[in-house]
Amino acid sequence: GQPSALFCADEVFCGRAAHRGTETCAVVEAMASLEQGFSVLGIASLLDEAETLAYNALPAALTADMWTHVYVQQANSIFAGKTR
Repeated sequence: GQPSALFCADEVFCGRAAHRGTETCAVVEAMASLEQGFSVLGIASLLDEAETLAYNALPAALTADMWTHVYVQQANSIFAGKTR
């Protein structure tokens, strides 16, 4: 897994490779699947996992105003800032 608590998946499943990332769509789809799983099975720990993603993986994928998102987030990216 990744520090965000979600597996690494950028077009292909990439395991624990530090130079690979996770697509934003994988984050929201995993959250939706966990919520659906809870509604069907009633297992509360599924919501705990969804909450972990919401607090750890989702903020890295969206801007503060939630108007833009990154295609792939990388936990080990060495660049943090604005591009020209």
